[in-house]
Amino acid sequence: MGEWMRHLALDEDEVQLIKDMIEARREAHALELGSRFLIREYGNKARVGWFDDRGELLTMSHAEFANAHAEKMVEVGRDKDGRPVMRPLVPHWLRHPLTTRYERVEFRPGIAQEVMPEGVLTAAPATGILLGRLRDPVGHFRQGDIIALDETDTADPADISLGTGASVHAWAEQLREMMARNGRRSVTVVTDDARGLNGDTVVRELVNCQISAHRPHRKDRVGTWTLIRSMLQAAADGSDRPALWITDRCPHLIETLPEAPRGTLRPEDIDPKWPRDHWLDGLGYGLRELHQHRVGHGRTIGAF
Repeated sequence: MGEWMRHLALDEDEVQLIKDMIEARREAHALELGSRFLIREYGNKARVGWFDDRGELLTMSHAEFANAHAEKMVEVGRDKDGRPVMRPLVPHWLRHPLTTRYERVEFRPGIAQEVMPEGVLTAAPATGILLGRLRDPVGHFRQGDIIALDETDTADPADISLGTGASVHAWAEQLREMMARNGRRSVTVVTDDARGLNGDTVVRELVNCQISAHRPHRKDRVGTWTLIRSMLQAAADGSDRPALWITDRCPHLIETLPEAPRGTLRPEDIDPKWPRDHWLDGLGYGLRELHQHRVGHGRTIGAF
């Protein structure tokens, strides 16, 4: 029996031939569809994704992708007469075991894809809120009031809970552009941090891009939301406490702030599963930075 089984086993040359055939099919798919991949959960939907020449993540629904490549066919075998059997390429590609798949997408700036958890693609919006504190009263604004002057982000316009996958270097350029349009050559950035494959962090990468950046001195989400609510209330009731004001140049902050849901287990915190909290986190980092350094006036960018 053992001899019979060994007789049926493929030798090394036959195994290599099969591997070569698999790689040839993989290469054929790559030539037809480029470096596309599947994302099982992207905004609660399955999508086809790829990175453009700028390194930004683009996506399509399965239906859109199929329509875009409707004319493309792939040979899947031969019939009994030896003629090629052709099928539409996209449905075949979607189901093919060699097609690259990711379970979900996350944004971890500065983290190389090769050190992400298996099945996780790195991409979600980076956000930056430019804040300024008043040194003197101006009109109905009081000394010490903090104003959210401007914002920038890498959010997908079709769904702002998702990001474009921009690199840290591209993100640094966006921050510089926001500073420039507000007449500032340099503003300190307070940002969440992450460590990449070579030990480099987002802060270090931003500093390498000539951006002054540091981590928040202390993380306290619950305390930060309490501070935001208190300063917004001060703006509403005209009390003597420092108030928080938001300009119309912060549309995503204005959109997401009133809809932020409370946590089920910790109602004093924002629901940790809510995917649109990036602007609030950026606001919180910058707000605490200015609130903790009350002498004089100042500007900072809270980034997340």
